Amino acid sequence: MDLNSSKHKTSKICNGMISVWRTSDQVVVSDDGVGTSVLSIYDIKTKTLKPSTLIRAGFSPAKFTLGGINNEIIYYETADGSDNGLIRSHNAKTDKTDDVVMNARVPLYVK
Repeated sequence: MDLNSSKHKTSKICNGMISVWRTSDQVVVSDDGVGTSVLSIYDIKTKTLKPSTLIRAGFSPAKFTLGGINNEIIYYETADGSDNGLIRSHNAKTDKTDDVVMNARVPLYVK
């Protein structure tokens, strides 16, 4: 939706539970996958409904927040091998994932 125009367009991307705009062209969506939760990054300007990036989380639906200078870091909750909570970070620019906090969940206030 362009606030400077009277023209509005609605597009259904997926059945996501939680979504946040990462940039003006990308939205991050948390959705239930098969046996796990999935975070997807969608490029809105492309006409495809396929995500540009898929991140396997672990809780359904995964809670996440954005950080970094240009929202390039996605902090999200997942489970380690013993189903304990774990907060990871995924850098959307470099496509690198790191463990951030062991035995923790719900990274809503990470910046």
